[in-house]
Amino acid sequence: MTQPVDVRKIMTGIRQRLRGLPAGDPRTDAAASPSAILTSIDWTRLEDLAKILQARSRYVGRLPPQPATRRGRIGSWLVRLVRRGLFWYTSQIQEFQAVSAHAFEEEVECLKALARALAAEVAAREELAATFAAALHGPASGPAGESPDPQAVDGALPPAPGSQVTRV
Repeated sequence: MTQPVDVRKIMTGIRQRLRGLPAGDPRTDAAASPSAILTSIDWTRLEDLAKILQARSRYVGRLPPQPATRRGRIGSWLVRLVRRGLFWYTSQIQEFQAVSAHAFEEEVECLKALARALAAEVAAREELAATFAAALHGPASGPAGESPDPQAVDGALPPAPGSQVTRV
């Protein structure tokens, strides 16, 4: 008799191999908590890539290094000739490179801000869940196993954002 095929598990394994990620990496694990995913992000790598992009964009349109040979001098002369022919285009490429590098740096900063906001939201939700669980299962139940007083439970929980609290 054949066993059922877990397509989700197979696809997760394929994605991990394609991305070069080790098995069980929280970035590809569907059951991973948001806090585990947030802590697995390598911000220094993204920041280093932004610096490399910024540094390399400065070299666009400049002459490459050349050897002190006849071939090097002829190549330099040809590069200068092409550069003069494309003088109007080189500045546009340089501007595009600079803007792209700056945009990448801004995207990294935005991602970091979103990650901080998400981490704060996750912490707030975990705190709210703990408060709710304590209110439902805590010492508020009566001696004979009675259910807790609804007003006591209602007072233990903070009001939902944007809601109006009315007491009767």
